[in-house]
Amino acid sequence: PAWRELLVDLEEASARMGHLVTYVCCRRSEDTADEEAGQAGARLDLLQAAFRQVEVPLEASLKVASQADFAALLEEPALQSASWFLQRMRQRARFTMEASLESLAADLEVTGFQSWERLYETLAGQLEFEIPGPEGTSRRFPMSLKVSMLEDPDPEVRRAVLEGSNRAWSQVGDVAAACLNCVAGHRLTLQARRGIRHFLDEAAFDSVLERRTLDSLLEAIRSRWEVPRRYLHCKARLLGGETLGFEDLSAPLPLPEPERVSWQAGCARILQAFSGFDPEMADFAQMALEQGWVESEPRPGKAPGG
Repeated sequence: PAWRELLVDLEEASARMGHLVTYVCCRRSEDTADEEAGQAGARLDLLQAAFRQVEVPLEASLKVASQADFAALLEEPALQSASWFLQRMRQRARFTMEASLESLAADLEVTGFQSWERLYETLAGQLEFEIPGPEGTSRRFPMSLKVSMLEDPDPEVRRAVLEGSNRAWSQVGDVAAACLNCVAGHRLTLQARRGIRHFLDEAAFDSVLERRTLDSLLEAIRSRWEVPRRYLHCKARLLGGETLGFEDLSAPLPLPEPERVSWQAGCARILQAFSGFDPEMADFAQMALEQGWVESEPRPGKAPGG
């Protein structure tokens, strides 16, 4: 009974934590200079570390529990819907360090992994690039607009966007590289300590994917990559060239009368598509639109993808 109560409480706390993380992440993505959101994110990192301190002994107990005891736990009526989650937690527990080291890793993540990640996101959100304008002038754009501007039908605009954004990133290249190296190094160090033999194993587990399935997918792609290459050669010819530059990958095809989709028409298409897949998903999207939850305005300070 004590285990049952703990797990039910943990489920509720996990759901509430997920809502907090999502909200703060959205606030920081729409304005990386938002000090209130930044402070909330720092407090949330400490809260997540404390939450992890609860999970550590739970995982350790599941790791050593006998199969009979674990089976009895799964028979608890209140935990019937959580059986898959608990089995996954028990499987993951096989690749954990001793509890004291896992607790230490959770505390160090606040000033290590998460700090480097926040620095990179802040850097990307504040970065701007220049492209030439008329009569020797230039215009500045936030990095968050790069992807959409690479879809411009004008090849000169696309080339200027790619070159300008590359110049901007090169100015902070050392800092960005340090961030990414520390994030990757932190992850690889912990994987080695936890007995994870290949750097893809953890990601495959999180995706509920066996490595042999992933390897089969990659091999299927390698054995047939002439198919997408034929498409790219065809697109190059349609755009009037022999090969595609990186800036051309997302370029629109030169249709006789390219359609410009209005905001209202775009929303209607999304709702229609969701309705055919899952009516509840369509209802949720409708509510998000009506409540003004969709953040679409292009402006400085937004994180890429924000």
